[in-house]
Amino acid sequence: MFFAVVWNKEFASYEIWALESVVWYEHIRKNLVVFSIDETHATLQETLKKLSNCSTCIKRWTIHSLQICSQKIEDWGVDLVGVEKKELWLLLKKTLDVVKRFKIVDLIHTDKDMQSWWQEIVHIKADTYGLVQWYQNIPLYEIVDFEKPIRGMQVWMMPAKLTLLLINLALQTKKNDTDEYTVYDPFCWFWTTNMLANAYWYNTIGSDIQISSAKTNMQWRKEHDMSRKDKKVLVFKQDVTLPFEKPFLKHVDCIATEWWLWPIIKHKTWELELIQHQEKIREVYLWFLHNIDVFYDKMRICMTIPYYVERDISNVVDVQQWAEKNNRSCVVIPELYMRTKQVIARQIIILEKK
Repeated sequence: MFFAVVWNKEFASYEIWALESVVWYEHIRKNLVVFSIDETHATLQETLKKLSNCSTCIKRWTIHSLQICSQKIEDWGVDLVGVEKKELWLLLKKTLDVVKRFKIVDLIHTDKDMQSWWQEIVHIKADTYGLVQWYQNIPLYEIVDFEKPIRGMQVWMMPAKLTLLLINLALQTKKNDTDEYTVYDPFCWFWTTNMLANAYWYNTIGSDIQISSAKTNMQWRKEHDMSRKDKKVLVFKQDVTLPFEKPFLKHVDCIATEWWLWPIIKHKTWELELIQHQEKIREVYLWFLHNIDVFYDKMRICMTIPYYVERDISNVVDVQQWAEKNNRSCVVIPELYMRTKQVIARQIIILEKK
């Protein structure tokens, strides 16, 4: 039995529960899920590798009784333990004679002491407990979000965690556990999707109508020590309203991208301006979807589209109508991704030719 602490339970259900070897899945409380794995379907190491790639996982590992947890901690020689609540701390003090110090830690945060030297225990339910033995790769997210030469937090650049979620959902139907897949972002903008794809050992292609920002960030990323230099990386100029013609695009396995968010929408943006903006976006993306459909026999697309929260406006209906007309399956994830005080949320849509 396994558990995971997740930053969003709805997104985790699409990412973790859909893993081929996960045969049972349950949401326990706000940020905690438990699941079991069919080890006859895939080796434990293969599954753990996929779980390690899951963007929604903050921390995870195995579930045991308190007695087994105590024995493992003693065997490992750990004398420092982290817990979420004081009640568990008091219980463990009576149980774990070898432990000298306890620390209260936030369930959804990665504590550096826990990650480096200590052992964190999570209460699951009843008399079961989780031993944390894996944490999210925060340095990678920080590098992609904050350290690249050209970035756009002021224009709601897509966060690295959300980007990785799109990549994982786009590749979800691929059966072989291989790093030879190629991820394509036709709206690569700041090169975020491509950085994450490269970091997780995929080949990656990016294009946009203007690629100067992407090229600068791509060159910086190539020289970074987290770059996978043996993976193929390519950027080229492409107007998505025009036909796709590059032969190398035929080697793409999936498309992961973000819907255009421009221009910046504020609380005082006029209704007419917003409607005109929506119509322009609609035109660009319907041409994009048409050109992709013409170029590929089969292609899975995972993308975000803007949802204007205060006006309750989205282009979801346009995409759904296009999908129905063109014989594509269309999954709209109800959960919105947004940060505090933002007026634009992101909604995830997955399209695939039937």
